[in-house]
Amino acid sequence: MKLLKLSIATLLAISTASYASDNLEEAFKNGNFNGALKFAYMMGNNSDIAAIGQLHNNSNVGSVALEMNYITGDFYGLKLGFGAQSGHDLDIHKAGTNEDDMRNSISATLLHRAFLDYSFSKSNLRVGRQALSSPLIMTDDITFPMIDSFDGVTLNLKELPQTLVKVFYIKNWNKPYGSDSTGSAIEEDVHYKDGAYSIYLKNNSVKNLTLDTQYLKVNQEGNNGDIPVMTTDSYDEYFVRANYKMATKLPLVLGTVYGQANFEQGVDETSFYGIKIGTKINDINFAVAYTSVDDKRSYPGVLGEVPDTLLYTNMLLNKAIYAGVDAFSAQAMYKFTKNLTTAVKVGYFSQSNEGMANAGAQKIDGASEVDFDIRYAFTGALKGLGTRVLIGYSKYDENVNEDTSAYGRLYLTYSF
Repeated sequence: MKLLKLSIATLLAISTASYASDNLEEAFKNGNFNGALKFAYMMGNNSDIAAIGQLHNNSNVGSVALEMNYITGDFYGLKLGFGAQSGHDLDIHKAGTNEDDMRNSISATLLHRAFLDYSFSKSNLRVGRQALSSPLIMTDDITFPMIDSFDGVTLNLKELPQTLVKVFYIKNWNKPYGSDSTGSAIEEDVHYKDGAYSIYLKNNSVKNLTLDTQYLKVNQEGNNGDIPVMTTDSYDEYFVRANYKMATKLPLVLGTVYGQANFEQGVDETSFYGIKIGTKINDINFAVAYTSVDDKRSYPGVLGEVPDTLLYTNMLLNKAIYAGVDAFSAQAMYKFTKNLTTAVKVGYFSQSNEGMANAGAQKIDGASEVDFDIRYAFTGALKGLGTRVLIGYSKYDENVNEDTSAYGRLYLTYSF
């Protein structure tokens, strides 16, 4: 909150300067307001498989949320932004049962945006509570009705040709379900005692080639509460990635990624790598991918509610970031109309014996999964309304008993 107070104090100081006149008033009058009304329902079958976690298993939960955001017009390069959200649990689940996914059953109101933004040349500096977007630090504005935020400083530099540089300093990760939920470790807001630091670089200077890399250093009190839950207070991680569009008659995109994480307290380091090939045939986009994680430890993943988005094989139920996991996936995406997009993705997971020993409860050797993703955006009188359906079905063989798991999410969002 110190950063937030500093942002507001800075703006007030500017407003009393000699050039503060009617322009400041106009900056507020010319501001932009937007918002969204959201509904999310999540349902899963009752499975005995421990690997999928309690939150997916037997879930039957829904909520609604209202989000509103406002950002002022430009005033000597300065803009002030605010955002609030309010969620309400619809009490669909039975109290006292495992039907409750506490990330969705929320009744709370909070401030999720409060920042001062300063633009200069092609770049900008933002201080305060904000959404962040990068491969290793990501605000999730899709999965749940309430969204997370970060207290910190972000510098976006676009001065170099065909190069983007982002620098982050983070003091707090404010989760959408934090202290208003059950209070367990994975739902509490995260305070970084010495801050979390990151730098991200993306370059497109070579024709048809995109290169990007990011480094993240995390200093915190306790674990970071995401998947997998960390047992050390501090760690650092990085990745390097390349995507190349081949100049062939049949469009081909080749991708490769490598990442590594190092931990304190004498814990073994870990790493992962992946390869991906994509193409387009008759308006259908195809992609196949392979990802492999070191046997010694699970990869910490991304700060945010989407821990495995960096890995190519990211599925709805199973995560490819666990120790010793080799993951294969194939995906097809087709846009039937301008408003209707569909995708199907198949994944298969194998896991070494050493990996299963080091991954705790996350044993997914022999698991297979198929996911369906259907999105529709309305037009005409219902413009602004969109719906999305996600369905995942997985089969497991835990070397003891076979079982299956089914899980689905329904979203309705009206943006205004």
